[in-house]
Amino acid sequence: MLRLFTGLLFSFLLLRGGAAEGQGMCPEGKIARIVVESGSIFTDDDIPEDGRLVWAYHLANWVHVQTREGFILGALLFEEGDCFDPAVLAESARLLREYHFIAAAEAEGVARADGAWDVVVRTRDEWTTKVSLDVHFKDGFRMEGLSLFEENLLGRGVTVGVFGVDREERREAGVALKAPSVFGSSFDLRSDVQRTRIGSGAELTVVRPFRGELPGGALRQVAAYRRDFFSYVLPEHPRYSHVVLPVVEQRMELSAARRFNLPGNLYLLGGGVSFERLGVGRSDEVEGIRARDFSDREPVTPDMAAAVGSQLHSRRAVRLNLLLGLRKLEFETRQGLDAIAGVQDIAVGHEGRLSLGRSVAGTTSGQPGDMFSRINLFAGRSGSRTVSQLHLAGEGRRKDADTSASPEWSDLLLEAHGFFYWTYSGFVPQTWVLRGAMHAGWRTTSPFQLNLGGPDGVRGYGETDFPGGRRAVLSVENRVPLPNPFPDLADLGVTLFADIGAAWSGDAPFGIDSGLRGTAGGGIRLGFPAGSSSVIRADLAFPVGPGASSRGPVLRISAQEWIGIIGDFRSPQIERSRGTGIRGEYRGVAREAPIP
Repeated sequence: MLRLFTGLLFSFLLLRGGAAEGQGMCPEGKIARIVVESGSIFTDDDIPEDGRLVWAYHLANWVHVQTREGFILGALLFEEGDCFDPAVLAESARLLREYHFIAAAEAEGVARADGAWDVVVRTRDEWTTKVSLDVHFKDGFRMEGLSLFEENLLGRGVTVGVFGVDREERREAGVALKAPSVFGSSFDLRSDVQRTRIGSGAELTVVRPFRGELPGGALRQVAAYRRDFFSYVLPEHPRYSHVVLPVVEQRMELSAARRFNLPGNLYLLGGGVSFERLGVGRSDEVEGIRARDFSDREPVTPDMAAAVGSQLHSRRAVRLNLLLGLRKLEFETRQGLDAIAGVQDIAVGHEGRLSLGRSVAGTTSGQPGDMFSRINLFAGRSGSRTVSQLHLAGEGRRKDADTSASPEWSDLLLEAHGFFYWTYSGFVPQTWVLRGAMHAGWRTTSPFQLNLGGPDGVRGYGETDFPGGRRAVLSVENRVPLPNPFPDLADLGVTLFADIGAAWSGDAPFGIDSGLRGTAGGGIRLGFPAGSSSVIRADLAFPVGPGASSRGPVLRISAQEWIGIIGDFRSPQIERSRGTGIRGEYRGVAREAPIP
């Protein structure tokens, strides 16, 4: 029965509806020729005729392998012989800009005398060899992470690299691969393998992504396994800094989805099968950590183990999933929001997705069956000087009735982000950013804890400060681009920022009520090459308010913009506790957040 259901669903979702494009008339004419002008990091116009750093421009171009013409042609939404449509050209250029290794892209139509069109596609590459250092100066100098990635191997869009992390309970080293359009197909592949502190992990994802904002089908297959610690922070405990318990996660997914109707007003229907196994250690496997030394662990007392007893629930289930959605989005290009001078594509409009996953009888290992639900909402608006966006994600499990005293709804997680940008182009060009965020969990039966500090929280505090079950943070930031003597080489800017937030204990183990905590600080922002949409930040954040006098500043250097809409700003602390129901994002792997 399960195979029949899956086969019928996939056949329905992948049916090609309507007549094929191009069989009818082309009111604007047809595309006769496509010309690709793939540029390296710096064009001839960027390189000064003389100067001390001319060699640096030429060296960067010489070392870099620029994106191949064949890859760019394969990423376009049109081919020679298709009807000419300016909207499809603009959408193709936007999709090219989504790749982390392309800094700029545009597609332009040139009319011919015979009524046909030549299309010229121009791109310019980013610097694609990325070295990342995670350095902390709290309690002395310490390097907690190192990674080396090439994001456009041989100009084919392939990402390959190695990474290592040694931070608190997370100690892992591994290799990763992301390959779009495998062997010239429409399928992307992502794979990573790592060794954790107490085991190993691996993930393999094969996805056929949606093609921009056009109607069509998508597929995804995922297989993942990980054995590691889940770590709880203990605030000001006389003996332990952390408590850890072993967790084994295994998940698989086979799903498909289809978008219907016209671009800008799309309906989503999808579904599939998923498998979830979460194995949590027993109470006698809960261990304490002294002074953050995770290599030296010891069993805790029964009363301390009981503090995490409500989250020592393993589960296992096979689910049939249904995905519904409505997508009414358009995209605008803006300059100088999260990037210093680069162009960003901003979504405006609204979107909603609902995912429902029903457990299959006999697959829950003697536990009650359940219905897993997830909802994602988005709204965005823009004005001449303003951009605002709201992102909301929530999920939970509704357990079937049984004789236990457990609540009917459990593992409720909420994540909300609101952004407001105001740009000023006067005497001192600048961008003001206001960000509000809330993260929360209720009735969690699987491991869960949040912390108020960190790069996406109150930045004057560390990632393990002020644990709780709910938190809210408000941040304001002023970003100012700076003039520099080499404007065609890199973008330079400064920022001043402030945060205020609070954590509440909720029902999370070892949670506390933090009261209001604040941060004030500033930093330097670097974009390389000039016009890049990516930013490297070096921030110095000072805690302010009660208890701040006993703490020093926090210095962070990162290649990710945590306070902004560029990239993936979802909280890692929420992500590590999420369930496995299918998601509505069928993105290509080269457009996902960088690994790890």
